[in-house]
Amino acid sequence: MSDLAIKTETKNEVITEQQLKDYAKTFLATQNLSDNEISQFIGIAKAFQLNPFKREIYCIAYGSGQYRTLQIVTGYEVYLKRAERLDLLNGYETSFSGSISRSTISIERNKKGGEGTYNKSVEVCRGDLSCTITIYRKDREKPFKKTIYFEEFTQDNEIWNSKPRFMLEKVALSIGFRQCFPDEMGGMPYTNEEIKDEQKDVTPEKQPDVKNNKQQSNKQQQPKPKVQDAEIIIEDTVETRKKLFSDFTEMIDKIGMNLDAKDGSTAHKICIAYNENDPILTAQYLFQTIEFISNKYNVVNN
Repeated sequence: MSDLAIKTETKNEVITEQQLKDYAKTFLATQNLSDNEISQFIGIAKAFQLNPFKREIYCIAYGSGQYRTLQIVTGYEVYLKRAERLDLLNGYETSFSGSISRSTISIERNKKGGEGTYNKSVEVCRGDLSCTITIYRKDREKPFKKTIYFEEFTQDNEIWNSKPRFMLEKVALSIGFRQCFPDEMGGMPYTNEEIKDEQKDVTPEKQPDVKNNKQQSNKQQQPKPKVQDAEIIIEDTVETRKKLFSDFTEMIDKIGMNLDAKDGSTAHKICIAYNENDPILTAQYLFQTIEFISNKYNVVNN
């Protein structure tokens, strides 16, 4: 790859591709990112001109082996900065409706490594709380409004249970600005607050049997997708998304795999991401699923 430079928020300030690589290897070293994951992170940072040194983009890795998932996320402040930079923002406001109540419940958690489960007592918030964001654009007569509901985004963790209004407002800001400025912000990485806990839980419910262990061993010996493939996937064009989805459906047809089958859970997410016109999620799930299917069923997609 050439050492391309990208502009960041501050004028006359640039960050090179090599600096992005150094950042990923230095600041993300504790997550043991693979070369492919680092390339994915760098590709998205370049595509959307996000500066990791200003916490405009960062990643969180979950699980291991075939269950490993890399979430690339951004902060809600990035949407505010982008909107102000466009000189189209004429102000915004948020308001709340409904209420919440706190109670203690027992939840089941997977043990580390997937070896059984255990029960844990936690305090959770429930209720009909909602947050509405109203955004005023200089080039539109009517304001944009979006309502976000607590029950759809709440996570059973300490920060959501202690600061439910604050967390819900962050989600409303992220989704609101992304939808109000689709040309400028559509397809950007989600904020961590928008990602539900169940989307992060990649621990298998059961230990794989001997046959699956053998398949997994064979999988580890096979090469991973090339870096240039990741760069093509994140291009935000209708033609690219259609081509990706066409290649994916052709692959699963070769093995007779049903999108609703157990092995098709990730495939189902791809369909959702594709239908919601989100190239980033499509890229993430497509990459993982094609690698999984190719290795498990020894499919060669020419």
